[in-house]
Amino acid sequence: MAAPPPDDGPGLFHHFTGQGQLDEDGREYTDDPARVHLCTTAFQAVWQRAIPHEEYKPR
Repeated sequence: MAAPPPDDGPGLFHHFTGQGQLDEDGREYTDDPARVHLCTTAFQAVWQRAIPHEEYKPR
């Protein structure tokens, strides 16, 4: 999931192994504006479509 960095600060990407564990060098910070913008806009788009917790009814 692309989540925005707090306060438009650097973005943090986690890289996982094939077994679902955080890779030894699995944290990557970036201040690349294009990558940070991707995360911010993707998160905002998903958030707008979210169902409020109190309205969620599992099927």
